[in-house]
Amino acid sequence: MRARQCGLLYIKYMKAIQVYLLYPLLWLVLPGAASVRAAETGNWCALDEGLEIAQFSSVIDSPSVDTAVTIVRIDPAKWEMKLLGRQINDEPENLTAQQWCEKYDLVAALNAGMFQQDFVTHVGYLNAGGRIFARRVRSYQSAVAFGPRNDSMPQFRIFDLDKDSLGEIVRQYHSVCQNLRLISRARENKWSPQERRWTEVALGEDDLGRSLFIFCNRPMTMYDFNRMLLSLPIGLVAAQHLEGGPEAQLYLNLGQTKIERLGSFESGLSESYESSFPYPIPNVIGVAKKK
Repeated sequence: MRARQCGLLYIKYMKAIQVYLLYPLLWLVLPGAASVRAAETGNWCALDEGLEIAQFSSVIDSPSVDTAVTIVRIDPAKWEMKLLGRQINDEPENLTAQQWCEKYDLVAALNAGMFQQDFVTHVGYLNAGGRIFARRVRSYQSAVAFGPRNDSMPQFRIFDLDKDSLGEIVRQYHSVCQNLRLISRARENKWSPQERRWTEVALGEDDLGRSLFIFCNRPMTMYDFNRMLLSLPIGLVAAQHLEGGPEAQLYLNLGQTKIERLGSFESGLSESYESSFPYPIPNVIGVAKKK
């Protein structure tokens, strides 16, 4: 266990450095981007009122390579979004997405975002229930907010921080989490072609204000991942990166439906296509039935 934790610590340390250095260069145009064809329409399956799941596929580079994308669609008017974490909930250790769900009566959970090399602290700004657990405001241009302080605000929203003030968002919402932006509210792909790729878990918002839990089981560059998302018939208006590689997770258990999606491949850090176990993670965004 200690050896595995040390190995993951190294991966997280190197990932934080590489992503932080890469982010200011995302607008550089690099050759050789993959060709993303039109995505096949997924069939939405209603699991409960306001909670649906679908799987989509598209073709990347070659007709023989299918990329499966699992999306859980949540109506925030029917379901409560929760920000949970090791510091937030005074947990003695990190938990897997499944363990977070089982312990806190959630129907679904996914990574809240990348974490520091202490295995606890969220990389960007994080405010849960009005308490600040990560103060540092990064250059990351996306923040998700839920738990509005008054009824005039949307129940769930992904903000562009080059358009909206983080301070104002914090005054309007009980929970705010900053992460790397994938797609702006103008439906713009904010990444440029690059070589690095990974399996991805992301958070999206659609044109009806519903939250989208998104997991892609095949490694892709974020430029191509964004292009694929924008090609899907899901009404996507914004998306943010949560986690990539072996730490990425999505878990759902409701009625007769139980899924667990685990990340695997990440260029230069974990170039394996198999996920043998879920990594314990410090922070999650979860979903619970509104009382």
